[in-house]
Amino acid sequence: MTPPNTPESSPNLQPGPSRQKVQSVKKRNRDQAKCYRDNKILEDKLAEQKRKIQMYKQRYLREKRKGANFDKPCPDTPRTKTKKLLRNFSQKEVRKTLIYHYAMEGQIKQSYQNLKDNSQKRSLAAILKGSLLRKYNLKTTAYRNCGIDVRNTLKVKNKSIKKNV
Repeated sequence: MTPPNTPESSPNLQPGPSRQKVQSVKKRNRDQAKCYRDNKILEDKLAEQKRKIQMYKQRYLREKRKGANFDKPCPDTPRTKTKKLLRNFSQKEVRKTLIYHYAMEGQIKQSYQNLKDNSQKRSLAAILKGSLLRKYNLKTTAYRNCGIDVRNTLKVKNKSIKKNV
């Protein structure tokens, strides 16, 4: 006995994609994903290079600006002077600087205590209201070390303002 004949065309049976077609789709997808990954890596490298370019450009402009003032050299700030002094740490220089500091401080304190007139005391206290002392937050320290009462100078100043008004 022979098996029954299969129907020639059945509506539900359709041949699927061939093995070669499936492999080519997979390979294409892999290649495409690799291209996207490579592009992302290259974009990151490009962004990093742009940041470096910007950094070096800014550094160049700063150096150029600094070099443009050769005729007027920029004086060192007190903070820079202190850093240089401590970095090199010459004991003689540090000792001399500290002696100078304490001598000036003592002289200002002695002069302030010897003054009798409040207006003269205010003028001496006004010396310590400079922008450098304010910038480095040393104004109250200077007042305290020189024996100047901050409240009294403020009270006297406020009284004189009220009299003028």
